[in-house]
Amino acid sequence: MKTLGVTRLESDQALLYLDDQEAGLIDLASFHQALHEKWKPHEGQVKLGWALFYGGFKDIFGCCGRNWGKTEEIAYCLWRYGYEHKKSENYCFGPIQKQIKEILWASGRIQGLGPEEYLQGVNNVEMRAILSNGSFIKLDGSDNVESYRGIKPKGLSVYDEFKDMRKDFIDAYDPNRAAFDSPAIYIGTPPEFHNHFVEYMNKAIKYHGKSWYYLHAPSKQNPFLSKRFLENKERELTESGEREKWLREYEAIFVVGGKRSIFPQFNKLQFKPYVEPIDLNKWHLIITFDPAASSVFGVLFALFNPYSKKIIVFDEIYETDPVEMTSRKMFERVQAKIKFYRGKVRDIRWCYDEAARYFMQEIYEIEGSDWSLEPSRKAQVGVDGYISIVRTVLNKGLVTVTDNCVKFQWEMSSYIKTENGKIPKENDHLINAFQYKLQALGFNVEDSLEPKPEDLFLAKRFIRMEDELPSNNNLVDFDSHYSSTSLEELET
Repeated sequence: MKTLGVTRLESDQALLYLDDQEAGLIDLASFHQALHEKWKPHEGQVKLGWALFYGGFKDIFGCCGRNWGKTEEIAYCLWRYGYEHKKSENYCFGPIQKQIKEILWASGRIQGLGPEEYLQGVNNVEMRAILSNGSFIKLDGSDNVESYRGIKPKGLSVYDEFKDMRKDFIDAYDPNRAAFDSPAIYIGTPPEFHNHFVEYMNKAIKYHGKSWYYLHAPSKQNPFLSKRFLENKERELTESGEREKWLREYEAIFVVGGKRSIFPQFNKLQFKPYVEPIDLNKWHLIITFDPAASSVFGVLFALFNPYSKKIIVFDEIYETDPVEMTSRKMFERVQAKIKFYRGKVRDIRWCYDEAARYFMQEIYEIEGSDWSLEPSRKAQVGVDGYISIVRTVLNKGLVTVTDNCVKFQWEMSSYIKTENGKIPKENDHLINAFQYKLQALGFNVEDSLEPKPEDLFLAKRFIRMEDELPSNNNLVDFDSHYSSTSLEELET
């Protein structure tokens, strides 16, 4: 029997399908109602949720101020996405496992945000919450790099406190999302220096509304946060000289520098394309090396004008592959870079880390090498001395850095004291090369010292005895009145 061109069997199946679909919609509506009865996003959080659930964006970046409510928003998105997608695998990663366990799991902020009737069970050891539709939400840290190289998630992935996450974990896990075109949320507060957070943020801003969704979320978007608290905090940080901290942590604006910055002067430089000096024959070419066998082999190229004392840092090598760090390979790469300058500059000089004597010896053994390597004097100058020298040339406006030197810019702007006020011992390979360069060019600690106040006594062209005696001294009176005062008058 036909019914509107459809057999009864087909019609019954369609009705059965519609019943299942309707039942699913009713169940989903009930879940949404129960979820929103427990927690509702504020206006700023709604925008991030819209990008995930309605905008169709797969890459969502949230640059948030403190107390904006990102943790609750994370939990909400994980619960809702997990229930809207049956048997989905949803992950939330933090910087380290111990940290995320204390902040998000032990507090119950993840597994406890959703309605209890939709929670099938929890595994505290794995930090896994299993939903009633077969989906799960799992928490872990980016310190478990190897555990996630082969994971291909079928659900939502969240990177919490993104600025502090390990870059090698992101590089290992993030490409795996392509297998099922699964979405990801990158969220956190801006860092104090340029790192992967800034790189992803810039990408999100550039492609916002296309392949990315970017959300700028300052603390003031949270309607439950005291305006008086924010006003007081802004005033306190500004008056204490920590305006950059206010901008980063509450306005969610990435700014470099601040009280812990070791070279704040560097952040005022403008990085422009390299332009060859017209009088190139008056400049020295200085190449400095910070050799390494496993971490980073840094080489910095600069031009120096001995008349104006100007320095142009125009190129770099920042090698992280141990296979490429051999002295011979570095020799060949440097030779290729300086080929243009041979015969055109006044002189070519080489300087290296005095601790890497093996590098000097290996370079001398290379056939055709004409390098005369000068060792650094870091044992003599010391860390503080080198820092003072760098600050001095920056303060005097002697340094130009071109836009080719990306890693050098990153190291200098990211070089900040630890929370204990110590000088860091990492990410300073090109900084070291720059310091060796300045020392080789004749800049020294004395140049960085404040000039002593002028000695007024020595500055006088001649000295009168009466100027050095008290004003009430009789000799002064005698000298002043000698011609008109008798001896008897003086004695009385």
